[in-house]
Amino acid sequence: MENRGLKIFVVLLMLLFFNPYFLMGEGKQKNLGLNRLNQHPSNPKNDVLSHTQVDILGEKAYFINEIDQYQEDDDGYEQIYGGICYAQSFTPSKGILTQLEIKIGIEYDLPWFIELFVHLEKWFPFLQSMTETLKSYFLNEPSDLVVSLYSSENQLPSESFFSKEIKFADLSTSRSWYSCSLNRHDVISNQKYFIVVQAYNGDKDTYYTWSFGSNDPYRLGTAMVSVDDGATWSHLSSTDFCFRVYGESTGEEPDGTVNHWAVICGVDSDQYTVAQASAVKIYNSLCSHGWYSSHIKLLKNEMGTKKGVLEALSWMDGQEDGDDVVLFYFCGHGEGRGMGIYLYPSEFLSGWELDDAIGELGSHSIVMIFDSCYSGGLQQYLGKNYRVLLMSSQHDESSQGDSDPQIDSGYFTYYLVMGLGGTMADTNNDHWISAEEVFYYAEHKTSMKATIPQHPQLYDAYPSIGNNHEELSFVPL
Repeated sequence: MENRGLKIFVVLLMLLFFNPYFLMGEGKQKNLGLNRLNQHPSNPKNDVLSHTQVDILGEKAYFINEIDQYQEDDDGYEQIYGGICYAQSFTPSKGILTQLEIKIGIEYDLPWFIELFVHLEKWFPFLQSMTETLKSYFLNEPSDLVVSLYSSENQLPSESFFSKEIKFADLSTSRSWYSCSLNRHDVISNQKYFIVVQAYNGDKDTYYTWSFGSNDPYRLGTAMVSVDDGATWSHLSSTDFCFRVYGESTGEEPDGTVNHWAVICGVDSDQYTVAQASAVKIYNSLCSHGWYSSHIKLLKNEMGTKKGVLEALSWMDGQEDGDDVVLFYFCGHGEGRGMGIYLYPSEFLSGWELDDAIGELGSHSIVMIFDSCYSGGLQQYLGKNYRVLLMSSQHDESSQGDSDPQIDSGYFTYYLVMGLGGTMADTNNDHWISAEEVFYYAEHKTSMKATIPQHPQLYDAYPSIGNNHEELSFVPL
């Protein structure tokens, strides 16, 4: 055994001695044999490119609109391993995110004999498998680095909407900008979001790095750390991580003024003869509370065709922006499985067609009210972020009304209008009626008034499905 070990050692020395690279005096190169990040062909020195172009390190290069938020000061780095999470908050000004870049790298410390093998395998490829075996045995390589984007709740990361895994072998010790395509993700401009990175395993000698700047270089966000998988977070004072976020303007970013817009439709049918009157009651109630009539499209009976409704929604899309409040109200005949609504003259508008039209709106405060049979089934098509749905019945229930002059509307609409008309529904006494407040005011009263089972339904995803603690106020008192 001793003679065999000595022979191996002598062979290694001979290989090293007769290595032309070594003889040329280039010196020992610290290199894991890992794949370096691809440099942009127009950027051989790896300089920061123009902010209207991605220098793409790690993905296919392409042009995007423009940079939105960034922090590029590099004064040091944090070590990422062992499950520790680091986060950087930012506040986009644009409504669509297209690209994320962070400045990251790796650090490691190999035993001398593995560095020798790494050096030699360049000239003797047959050593590669042995080198990889040694590295896997002696190097405590961390897991893939997970880069995520989160929305915020109470100024902390809340709900992930993007995630990408980066392999240790795809990075180098020279910290560089790594790019991730975000596929044009819609966001709420001027609200806080978080870049979160995390990796497990590794140790103090083998870890990922994320560059940061000192002295609070990015004033619209902050750096944070969590040692318990994001359950709790601590701020890193006067520090901001290196990042770039690119985006596109939607043309519907908030303008600082909250306007109110509505499309109201009532179509009578043999099954529901008070739909037109219900729509008029909603219209009058809104106008009496300060909504401008010029901001409302009222579609009654023959005006409430499929074309008329879609054109009205398109009109509203052309008027509103991100901080406006919009309302879509429908009263009429609902499809028996809750898959859509019937318009004039018996034209069918499916839930997914209506969702497509509503999805064009830039507003992040959308109220949708349905006083129709089986309306609870519409939730499966229309339940999305930024929306509050008030539905007059469950998916398998009819909705009732009364043509008596004292009511002359659907029961659900009657009690909604009653709730909007006074202070009883304002349970938090903020002098606004929210969609949630008026629903709870009308819910029980509607069920008690109906002569057959009718249980109104609420879907609340304002401002998001996972964060609906706020209420959507839409009628001032």
